Amino acid sequence: MSSRRILARSFAAQRVSAAPLSSPPPARILLAPFASPSLHRSFSASSSIGAVTAAQISPTSAGSAPPPPPPPPNSSKPRKSLLHGVLRISLLALKYLVAPVLLVIAGYASTRYAMAAVSAPAALHPAAPASPASTDPATPPALDVDTALLDIPLVRQLRADPAWIETRPHDRIPDAFREHNLTAGPLAGPRRLTVVPIMFSNETTNETVGVFHLGRDLCGHPGIVHGGMLATILDESLVFTAFPVLPSHVGVTASLSINYRAPAYADNFYALKGHVEKHEGRKAWVHGHIETIPTDGKPPVTVAEAELLVVEPKWAKSLPNFFTT
Repeated sequence: MSSRRILARSFAAQRVSAAPLSSPPPARILLAPFASPSLHRSFSASSSIGAVTAAQISPTSAGSAPPPPPPPPNSSKPRKSLLHGVLRISLLALKYLVAPVLLVIAGYASTRYAMAAVSAPAALHPAAPASPASTDPATPPALDVDTALLDIPLVRQLRADPAWIETRPHDRIPDAFREHNLTAGPLAGPRRLTVVPIMFSNETTNETVGVFHLGRDLCGHPGIVHGGMLATILDESLVFTAFPVLPSHVGVTASLSINYRAPAYADNFYALKGHVEKHEGRKAWVHGHIETIPTDGKPPVTVAEAELLVVEPKWAKSLPNFFTT
């Protein structure tokens, strides 16, 4: 054994004997005889760091008290009463059961009322006056209605005024085209447009007056003339009103606006009155309305009125013109 190791061991023994008994010797002194100086220094530093870290982490070594335990859950929360549950169930029943049943009952009642209104029109609407064609069954209806038409005071007044020109435009349509014309073919005949409508035109004031009879086969609701039929008469008659002011005396409907004012009862005579409000080149704006022809001295009632824009197309020369000469 070398002299250096002997001196180191004796020196360590003196240090251990001189150290107090109350404090344990450091780890670096106990391991000093068995380790190199570099290993001794690293282990001593690691031991001291580990001691400090444990002291910092352990709360008891620092002298602080342990943290208090978490509070117990609140067990005094009030419970929902039985009344609250019953009320909630009642509201759910009202929402998902009672409300749909009420809606079904309301729909059924409204449907029954609508069916009753359609099946019993006489209780909801006044009866239409009897047609003159029904006064004499032995007389042909068209001849009887035409005689009654010519006897209307408005027709007699216009026929006596030389400023008004009387025409029956449907009579000018050739037979080959008449059956394909809506108002002269399918809509003409007994219980429809019973007789050929009569038209009066005033070229000075650009006005027209037409008189026609609407039968019971032209109805929408029972006893009431269909609104589409009134629109057809307004369209066709007001275009006829615009023909004289157009360059080629022929035109087509560009727009039509209709307001329905009162029901038009079937099996009655009606008058159409129209006039040109303004015209510019190939365009003409026409206003007109359909009114009743009362026989009891009361004023006429407007059943529908319309605004019409008539345009002469660029291909107007290719259209046949049966209504003006």
